[in-house]
Amino acid sequence: MGELDRGNALIQTRHHVGRSNSVLGLVYSAKAGVGVAPLPIALGDATKTVPYVMDGRKIYEFTVTWGEERATDDLEGDVTQSSDKRPSEQQICDLLPKYTGVISQVPPQFSAIKISGERAYDLARDGEAVEIPSREVEIFRLTLLSCQDANTAHFEVECGKGTYVRALARDFGRELGCYGHISGLRRSFVAPFAEETMIPLADLVAIEAVEDADEDADDAASGRDVAHARAARSPARGDRECVRWARPFDGHSLARAGAGDDGGG
Repeated sequence: MGELDRGNALIQTRHHVGRSNSVLGLVYSAKAGVGVAPLPIALGDATKTVPYVMDGRKIYEFTVTWGEERATDDLEGDVTQSSDKRPSEQQICDLLPKYTGVISQVPPQFSAIKISGERAYDLARDGEAVEIPSREVEIFRLTLLSCQDANTAHFEVECGKGTYVRALARDFGRELGCYGHISGLRRSFVAPFAEETMIPLADLVAIEAVEDADEDADDAASGRDVAHARAARSPARGDRECVRWARPFDGHSLARAGAGDDGGG
């Protein structure tokens, strides 16, 4: 099992990645612009461990901007509510115990939750407002890290499967009477993987480039047409497709990517 961080876009693995045909699974959690995240990758027999990673705890650092609630609960969505009110640091701290432990949470309209067989984000993109039932999620730890100014607050949360951080920001804003949305998000831990164990995706791409060059040189030395030989190798490269999928989106919406900011649900 490996882990890819889309901040620098990362992978950590004990396997040979570049030409391994044993890449059977990629757990991809899309975070675009406003957010970055480690991405667990399973290779060969390690795919059997994916359910344990999906069910494991996650740690996020996130920034909430006060004064606006948005359709997507992040930067991209249209503003749906606004307020000139701003919470004090003490008011924010007083709120956090209510969101610690097992809590009831309504996922965002733009989320991967299925409603009558369709993804909520697909319905939302079509302009449909749907009622998404609440569900229980577990927050193990929720900390206010800083308030850089009156308009923003920076938090860290350790949560279980299915927790939507965007929903936390939305609910904080509603309860504080000032509205809010996610303006920054980074997932720093996906049990059992931590940031210090990761390797940048650029390193993985560099490995592939070196291996491409080595194989091209072997083909040329053997008198084979290099372009034809490379094309013939491509269909077997499941790992190459994984690398493509792992590249960051150009947009900046957690919701647009479809996978959302949840803790694995």
